Amino acid sequence: AALLTRHGCGTDIPLGTPVAGRDDDATAGLVGFFTNTVVLRTDTSGDPAFGDLLDRVRAATLAAYEHDALPFDHLVEALNPPRSLSRHPLFQTMLAWQSIADAPVALGPEATARLTAVPSGTAKFDLTLNAGELPGGGIGGFLEFRTDLFDRSTAQALSDRLSRLLTAAAERPETPVGLLPVLGEDEVHRALVEANGVLPGDRPAPLTLAEVYGAAARSHPERVAVSCEGDALTYADLSSRAQSLARLLADRNIGPGSIVALALPRSLDLVAGLLAVSLAGAAYLPMDPDYPADRLAYMLDDARPAALITDAATAGRLPAHDLPLITVDEAAGFPDGPITQADRTRPLTPQDPAYVIYTSGSTGRPKGVVVTQHNVTRLLTATEHWFSFGPDDVWTLFHSYAFDFSVWELWGALLYGGRVVVVPHVTSRDPQAFLRLLAEERVTVLNQTPSAFYQLAAADREAPGHELALRYVVFGGEALELGRLADWYTRHRENAPTLVNMYGITETTVHVSYLALDRATAASAVSSTIGVNIPDLRVYVLDDRLQPVPPGVTGEMYVAGEGVALGYLGRPDLTAGRFVADPFAHLFGESGKRMYRSGDLARRRVDGTLEYFGRGDQQVKIRGFRIELGEIEAVLAAHPEVADVAVVVREDQPGDKRLVGYVVPAPGTDPVPAALREHGAATLPVHMVPSAVVVLDRLPLTGNGKLDRKALPAPGVPVTAGGRAPRTVREEQLCSIFAEVLGLPSAGVEDNFFDLGGHSLLAVRLAGRIRTAFGIEVSIGTVFQAPTPAALDAALDVSREEDPLDVLLPLRPARPGDRAPVHCVHPAGGLSWCYAGLIRHLPADVPIYGLQAQGVGEATADEPLPTTLEELAAHYASRIREVQPEGPYRLLGWSTGGIIAHAIAAVLQEAGQEVELLAILDAYPAEGFRDLPVPDQAEALESLLTMGGYGPDSLGDKELNTANVVEVLRREGSPLAALSAAKIEALGEVYLNTNDLVRAYDHRVFQGDVLFFRATVDTIDDTLTPETWTPYVSGRIDNTNVACSHKDMTLPEPIAHIARVVADRLTELEK
Repeated sequence: AALLTRHGCGTDIPLGTPVAGRDDDATAGLVGFFTNTVVLRTDTSGDPAFGDLLDRVRAATLAAYEHDALPFDHLVEALNPPRSLSRHPLFQTMLAWQSIADAPVALGPEATARLTAVPSGTAKFDLTLNAGELPGGGIGGFLEFRTDLFDRSTAQALSDRLSRLLTAAAERPETPVGLLPVLGEDEVHRALVEANGVLPGDRPAPLTLAEVYGAAARSHPERVAVSCEGDALTYADLSSRAQSLARLLADRNIGPGSIVALALPRSLDLVAGLLAVSLAGAAYLPMDPDYPADRLAYMLDDARPAALITDAATAGRLPAHDLPLITVDEAAGFPDGPITQADRTRPLTPQDPAYVIYTSGSTGRPKGVVVTQHNVTRLLTATEHWFSFGPDDVWTLFHSYAFDFSVWELWGALLYGGRVVVVPHVTSRDPQAFLRLLAEERVTVLNQTPSAFYQLAAADREAPGHELALRYVVFGGEALELGRLADWYTRHRENAPTLVNMYGITETTVHVSYLALDRATAASAVSSTIGVNIPDLRVYVLDDRLQPVPPGVTGEMYVAGEGVALGYLGRPDLTAGRFVADPFAHLFGESGKRMYRSGDLARRRVDGTLEYFGRGDQQVKIRGFRIELGEIEAVLAAHPEVADVAVVVREDQPGDKRLVGYVVPAPGTDPVPAALREHGAATLPVHMVPSAVVVLDRLPLTGNGKLDRKALPAPGVPVTAGGRAPRTVREEQLCSIFAEVLGLPSAGVEDNFFDLGGHSLLAVRLAGRIRTAFGIEVSIGTVFQAPTPAALDAALDVSREEDPLDVLLPLRPARPGDRAPVHCVHPAGGLSWCYAGLIRHLPADVPIYGLQAQGVGEATADEPLPTTLEELAAHYASRIREVQPEGPYRLLGWSTGGIIAHAIAAVLQEAGQEVELLAILDAYPAEGFRDLPVPDQAEALESLLTMGGYGPDSLGDKELNTANVVEVLRREGSPLAALSAAKIEALGEVYLNTNDLVRAYDHRVFQGDVLFFRATVDTIDDTLTPETWTPYVSGRIDNTNVACSHKDMTLPEPIAHIARVVADRLTELEK
């Protein structure tokens, strides 16, 4: 078990072992086969000392032997594990222990029998260790192995490692399992030294970017260095511009050791600016103007650059700052001769920083990676034996210059006298246009993230015939799915261009490994293959104790050598945790060196090739199954109607991880998501079939050309043919609960839970949410038997149903131990059903009650409507106190409901009660109503549409009357459509009466703060602002803008936004 754990088999190790089955004396004289198999489950977690592990094994083994008479077949039948013809159930490794030494047996005076193992030629298990005590003392045995899984050398290595581990454990049983030696000295040398190779020939002397560029520029002054949208600069022109700007920087005391921010659009000036900073000896800080302002502001504040280079058009788009501003045309008056060491603020060395690039941080704070001049120049010299870059090469600056792939693109061209084509942003987002650019500019070296290349390949397939001059396509930035290259190879020779996969890390200067591909390699290799390390880098695959793992075993990847960055800018704590001492540097004649802890999982094959398995902390595992997303993508991509595909794991609801596929249709096709799921199910196991498939026009990419996973939309809800609207509030609530549990925007009353991606674990959660919402127990069997909101509504105890039109509507009733409830006041239309969306987004322990107009529900249908708003507010306050006798109270109201909520708050405060939350959703003080025309029946009907989230335009050319309004509500699936004509008319009367009450109302002052939400789309009167409440609020008015119109405030997306803000405020109040 210890050996298997050290070989990456986990910490829960099941081993099979045979038992004789002759414990009963009655079997002693019988001839027959009584042997049974017992499974011994060993827990190696916590890295115990070997002696402690021995105690665990002893206890577990004795407990297992208590049940050794239970037939193994019965155990398998009871547990019913997933079956496979490729492996034995429950365990794959057998330990056959011979407790009695095989001594000769006398059969007679002159006859002796000896036991000898006779190989059968077949292996019953993956591995079988047959061992026992030897007659002369000690332990011996043999290891049997499956030849389709192991070769003889591997089996021999396992045997040697077991012997080595046991020998050390016997000598030092107090040693933790993780520290017991497994590898021999020769294996350690192969893993650390031989696997990393050496750089061919002598290593070149470290150089700066300025030195290498200067030599290239002097050799090719008339060659074009950079071009962009028809404009171009020769090396002489580019040098002249950059040198003048570099002198300006030096004149302002900016040079080696300084940081200069650049915020420029993709242009010739961008390349000149980057080069100028490098010639001055400073480090450039790229700031893509298209990045969010908050991120740019953070970078400026964190890096504190000495200056910011920009242009007039871009300066106004940048966040506020107090840095010296330099525009590119300011350098016109400075000389343009070559920059010498004397011209700089101090001599420039290869170990000075060349750039600072910010990467995302696991804590949410981006971190600036500081990379030296030498790191960049050696990246190209260490790989030139593979690529042979030269002055005839044409590169593209395709990626954002704030992404480190651009370092390779820019300097790969300029340091060899080649040409770099700056790709306009619009072109970089249009694969067809970019394909034309590649042909027209005769690009020879293309660098792409796999996501961007898949789109380019699709464009090439749709419009073949472009005469490309490509020598290399270099992949980086994200994992490459080799199976998706077959289509490209059908149209292109395998060496024109050569496709190269290069795994890389920003902290180790762009690239780490190299794998040249061809048709055969792409077809036969696994997608995780990333090749061999760049010769001047060392890649160690280590365990959590920094020991090399055996070949083929997964460990964490550490990178050492010439490309390791200086660290994180201004973050010594983070630098110390990631850039750690290299314990193996002495093996390479070095000392005091550091290695970078990548956090990536990898393994090195026996032939030295590296395989990458993603982040160590982001393993894709769903419901106990480890998932390879690339396999699912390859299956979906094989469908003739799919041009591009991505599969991701979504967790729209905490704890509910599910697979979602995103596909781009092939030209002229209209794929049906359900058909694509069926296509996947025909090849993939159930746990690998996406629970939903979303069809997109194009997969979104980040500014760096990677798949933008955050921009992938949540799966929508399939349209249910013939679906009806919810008839009751409970049906509406059940639809909301379905959507919440499934992580969908909405769900229909006839939608099947399991068709929408539900599974047994989510069914448990659904039952729990129903119990929370209604206080009614629902079994999982009921969910299976009644899998739609309508069927579940019928299955619930209908006697518990509240009147959906009563004044006090429990949207989520209070339970013992809950927090204080939120009371939501109806808009002018009189119903609070519109707040059902809060159920999904406010915490489950926050009860929600709706206040509705009297005169509509059965209990108040015969009562007269209130005559003043004060009377109405007092009535609502009394109804609130029925469920919550004492404060603090929390009130919320949309539209007219906001005015009424303000009035209720004043009533409660006058009664000596505390109101701690007053949330007003796009409502403005009552006096504003007095200047408006008196509403009529048509406006009352329009208010019904507004409550449902629709406007008069939804009627089309039809007349605004009761019948047509009900038709719209029914067509759009609104629960209001289930109301009778009499109820519709009653709501119309309520609307007109409430409007009259508001017109006549004079606000009192609310003592406290207001949480205000303002609709910012289609605003009618710009004078209506949150500040209009100032005379009637003693405290602050905290505004949140909501990107929707007034009538859409309670639709799913806006109400989700509002609920998040309210939930945060509730948390603050309770601190």
